[in-house]
Amino acid sequence: MFMRIIEEHNLVILNDTTLTLLRPSNRASVIDLALASPQLAPMCNTFVESDTFGSDHYSVITTIGIQVSLKSKFSYRISLTKEQFTFFYRELATHVNNLLPLDKDNGMQCYDVLMRMIMDIAKSFLPEDKHLPRTFTFPSKLVPPPWWNELCSSAVETRRKALKNLVSNPTKEKLEEFQRTRDDCSRKLSEQKREGWRRLVQRL
Repeated sequence: MFMRIIEEHNLVILNDTTLTLLRPSNRASVIDLALASPQLAPMCNTFVESDTFGSDHYSVITTIGIQVSLKSKFSYRISLTKEQFTFFYRELATHVNNLLPLDKDNGMQCYDVLMRMIMDIAKSFLPEDKHLPRTFTFPSKLVPPPWWNELCSSAVETRRKALKNLVSNPTKEKLEEFQRTRDDCSRKLSEQKREGWRRLVQRL
């Protein structure tokens, strides 16, 4: 039935033969599928994570090879002295009269004029070579939660070793060992999370 639906909608299966389900045998099981339309499939890149993160299934990651259009954003934070802030306030009060002739029923026009006025005044506090907006991109970093500690890291590392042993030698015994290690890891993480948040709240 599932294959009939794929054929009826002319979908493309993006997976290769990489297994996505842990099984105590050498036979690969690919039951977690990534699907795409024929138009989108050529732009997709699909791979399977090497860690199950405590699940019986591997995560299937699909990226689409389309360049993201970045928008320029004026992102300067200006530190003003008390005298500069007073000047900035007076400039805004003086230029606000430019909004009076505008059509009050045209909200977007009033907004655009107000924003340009604020930006022009703000730029007057910047050097000439920094008047234009710039686009900043920052790499995402996975920041551990405040309750994470060495015990959590050790439990995750033990779980990953059990997974590696299962993949290299997929037997029933190795699967049971991984499941025990996974459950133990989940229990320790839950305990540390509960205790960690409790300690954090008590310090507030």
